[in-house]
Amino acid sequence: MKEFGLESNAKNINNMLISRMFNVKSKLAETEEFQKAKIIPKTIRIEENGRIKESISFPYFKYTEIVNQDWEDCDLKEELETTKYMFFVFKMENGEYVFKGIKLWNMPEIDIETSVMEMWKKTYNTIKSGNIVKSIENGIRKTNFVGMSENNVCHVRPHGRDAKDTCKLPVPDKLTGATEYTKHCFWINNTYIKEREKNLVMRKTGMKLVAVVTAMVMMCMAFTGCGQKLAPADQTVSALLDLAIDGKTEPMMTLLGFESEEDVYNAFFEDGAAVAQDTEIVDELKDEFESMGLEITEEELQGFSDAMTALIEKVTYTAEITSEDKDVVVVTVKVNGISEDELEQIMMDAATVMSDSLTENLTEEDALAIMDGDMSVVTPYMQQYLKDIIAGISTMEPVAEPYEFDVTCEKLAVEVGEKEKVAWLPSDMNDFEDEVEAAIYQ
Repeated sequence: MKEFGLESNAKNINNMLISRMFNVKSKLAETEEFQKAKIIPKTIRIEENGRIKESISFPYFKYTEIVNQDWEDCDLKEELETTKYMFFVFKMENGEYVFKGIKLWNMPEIDIETSVMEMWKKTYNTIKSGNIVKSIENGIRKTNFVGMSENNVCHVRPHGRDAKDTCKLPVPDKLTGATEYTKHCFWINNTYIKEREKNLVMRKTGMKLVAVVTAMVMMCMAFTGCGQKLAPADQTVSALLDLAIDGKTEPMMTLLGFESEEDVYNAFFEDGAAVAQDTEIVDELKDEFESMGLEITEEELQGFSDAMTALIEKVTYTAEITSEDKDVVVVTVKVNGISEDELEQIMMDAATVMSDSLTENLTEEDALAIMDGDMSVVTPYMQQYLKDIIAGISTMEPVAEPYEFDVTCEKLAVEVGEKEKVAWLPSDMNDFEDEVEAAIYQ
């Protein structure tokens, strides 16, 4: 923290740190730009053992207000669905916290609709039923609120100045008879934040695009005054589709000024340029056949991989801006992808042909050999099975009815060589990847 001219024992060190980094005198969260973008800055301090001390707290809730809400319109759900968190990550090294980077994050919908909802509903029921205090041991009240050990995402705990800092209860507590109780609030678990800090890139099947929101996104224009002219959002989305579906780097190189294919891969792919030589499909097929004792050559397996690649190259797509303002642009994408049902049918038909051929030609001696674990007699049939699938795939064409989805784009920073550029890019790269994958295999 010395590089920012701060002493680490300052009481408001977190707010001072992030304000100093953006060279603003007030709290960063109170600036017009952050409030308009609904971004909450938070410092994440990682200890040398990898542990994060701080959980993320929300403002204290009023007991009388919670019981008059339901989950679908409650304050907590709305805040999590509309708020982004800008994590300023520091790690303890040799007795000092060292700045490691900035990550923009919002809670996934699945976590909101499962773990958070479960925690909120239990809190609601605890307050409404008057069952807040579970027991009193040595003068210390233990509550029925959800603790950190009970929920992997969030919990409830006190958030008042002291035990006398209270809020009115809608019904008296049954055990104590209290009509007021110490202020509490919702917290996002520090263990959950630690996992998010480690995994803020997309690691699903497909092209494994890296989320490009790991820098000071959306604030670039406001704080640096760079004023650069941005390429239209439909062009950047099209370039991303070229990259994700066909592995084409040229459109992105032209659009954002990357000097090499390697730079494009390093900016958008978790594994960098290594993804261009990805052999995952071949390796998985090889392992599967070998586990069954079948001998399939790498050339035969590569033939299947090549057939799938050629099929994907037939996929067509368009991107068109359908609404825009100065901060957000919506691009509608239409993809004529591959019929998953047709692909499955081709594999089933090939399997039926192989089964009929085995039934017709397998001798009693062959059957005994298979029972003894000798699968070599099956290898020729499996080779033909693979050839039949490849032949079927070669006849496939994209579906006539396109898969359509909207991509909300914002001004995000992306590394181009050793510099950062701002471009219109999907605000939720996880959602973008999911939609692309669904569009390819319909």
